[in-house]
Amino acid sequence: MDKNANVKNRIIEVTTELIKKHNGNIKDITAHMIATKADVGLGLINYHHF
Repeated sequence: MDKNANVKNRIIEVTTELIKKHNGNIKDITAHMIATKADVGLGLINYHHF
């Protein structure tokens, strides 16, 4: 798997975890929270937007 795919998968996994942790209330989840937990730069969240 290439580096971009690994980063994208990590972002997806972390986002899923945060959604579960916040009981589906996505308004409580920020891009900064995702980036911090996934250990990626905030710019990569925007780059890999879905």
